[in-house]
Amino acid sequence: MSRVRSLFIVLLAGSVWGISEAVGGSFLYANGVPFASVFLSLVGLVVLCLARSLVPVVGSSLALAAIAVGYRWLNVGYYPCHICAILCFGGVFEIMASTLGVERLKHRGSQMALGAGTGVLGFALFAAVMTLAVRYSYWTSDPGKVTGYMTEGALVAAAGLVLSPAMYTLAGRIESRVNAAVLARPAAVFGLSAAVLLVCWLGAL
Repeated sequence: MSRVRSLFIVLLAGSVWGISEAVGGSFLYANGVPFASVFLSLVGLVVLCLARSLVPVVGSSLALAAIAVGYRWLNVGYYPCHICAILCFGGVFEIMASTLGVERLKHRGSQMALGAGTGVLGFALFAAVMTLAVRYSYWTSDPGKVTGYMTEGALVAAAGLVLSPAMYTLAGRIESRVNAAVLARPAAVFGLSAAVLLVCWLGAL
């Protein structure tokens, strides 16, 4: 039962992040909204923190990011920068959460470090991949773009100092309700979750 619960949480969380990237991202970038990547990354951080608190399993956050990438790819198309950004952000979160471990992440200081570190290092990893590994002309042609992007990462990190502990606190409050619902009416809970997932992914096809 716990494995099925964890699977549904990761699938739902990944789908939510994917929807925010596909729908919210398309709107923000199409309308030239400043700091679009900050808003999208903060949604990702919320989803990652909530899911990791409910499913504290190594690899779960990276799997969540991969699901978000899949949803965005199917719904919007292949945009390597956006796909790489999601994987870098989710990958850094995974490494930090796994390194800190379940016990340390029960403490506010570690939660703050996770939120801030994911913001700074996630954006830095993406910038390094684009400029040093891939050498994508969009990023290498103008150093100011990288500087601006890292500034956005700093904003995400600053927000993460507050947002990450808040999401861990919220997850702690709802976890007992989630577990109680699963134990009381497992068929109804998993049936509803499956229906929501089906609707989400049918919209991406």
